[in-house]
Amino acid sequence: MILEGPDGWRASGKQGQTRYWLSCTASFECTFVNVITSTDAGKHELKLHRTMDGWKDANGLILPCSRNALDPDIACTALTNTYPIRRLEKQGIADATIDVLFIPVPTLSPRIVSQRYTKVEDGWRYENTLSGFTALLSLDKDGLVTDYPGVCKRTKASS
Repeated sequence: MILEGPDGWRASGKQGQTRYWLSCTASFECTFVNVITSTDAGKHELKLHRTMDGWKDANGLILPCSRNALDPDIACTALTNTYPIRRLEKQGIADATIDVLFIPVPTLSPRIVSQRYTKVEDGWRYENTLSGFTALLSLDKDGLVTDYPGVCKRTKASS
């Protein structure tokens, strides 16, 4: 679910055993992420707030090298690819390499990774600059990522 308010956006979702919540400003800069996942070993939770100094965990510690990482990238959802794309579009930028806070599931052990987004005719090309993995991301009329080949595809919401 995605809700727009006067101060920005709130989103939440579920993929398998993982639930997530995000908040971002009207200019698509994420300010909060909470991810909870369940495994055979138990429940894992990661809760982070964005500050001017970087991403701060629940204990108040700043994650190393996270100052320039405006976006969290939760591995199990394409929703988190929407935020940098929307921000780049709003700024009129068609090609950029950015740092993101990658959150793997189920470990929820975040790390900084570099990603490249390039506007192409049919959407945006995503590239993980370390691994070289690329994918063509499809968007709907509202600019939400609907298809991330090999990772996930948005399904129609039930009423």
